[in-house]
Amino acid sequence: MRQIFTSLPYVLPADPPEIAALYRSRGTERSVKKGETLKRGGEDAKLFFLTEGLAAYFIAEELTGRPKVLGLLPPGRAAGDLTAAIENRCNVHTKMITDGKVLVLPASILTEAMRSEGGFAEVLVRSVIAKEECHIEGMVANFTLPPEQRLKVFFQSALTNEGGCVKGETWWRIPYRLSAELLGEIVNLNRVSVAKILSTWFREDLAKREGADLFVRPALFDDVYDWLARNERAAKPVWPQPPRNDD
Repeated sequence: MRQIFTSLPYVLPADPPEIAALYRSRGTERSVKKGETLKRGGEDAKLFFLTEGLAAYFIAEELTGRPKVLGLLPPGRAAGDLTAAIENRCNVHTKMITDGKVLVLPASILTEAMRSEGGFAEVLVRSVIAKEECHIEGMVANFTLPPEQRLKVFFQSALTNEGGCVKGETWWRIPYRLSAELLGEIVNLNRVSVAKILSTWFREDLAKREGADLFVRPALFDDVYDWLARNERAAKPVWPQPPRNDD
């Protein structure tokens, strides 16, 4: 599912224990609702650490009228750390997609920790780089993979992040309950395309629903490419080629 880096696409990696400990010791807990904005694009530094629920970074809505998900944030992830660390801004809309809880941290506390001894700055830099690699991997997947493969890659990334790829089990439960519309915003498809792909997998007995939960068979991922796994059965991504100049 990875083509360039070691970070998984679409779902941001969990923050290291040193960073989580800072939020838990110095942050203020706040309950948040589905659809609530944590930080609007272009706003000054704001820092949040999810302890419950699910949030996402949204982009491009002003240009296209349809939001795109840059990355998914499950519990254990900090939001806003890249811009706060370098005292900068970016045009990303951070929004809750379920009810949940966050720890709010003043940006000054993060920058103070970076200037202290003990290696915190190095830990933060490594974490931020891993998150940016996740964003790039997601964009590369959306740029090079066909629709069905993109959805497989997202599901495999979600399962891997949550420890859901249990060997020996017949079905794996997708850990996040997401609508077809939101899945499309993650993998750059519309709701209808996502529904058609899922319907095909239902007919082929590769996926099923039980209530609000979606389950998939491990065999669904047999042809997913990952440069670290060296899977010979994988469907290789097709990189767009520049136009030829035969003159």
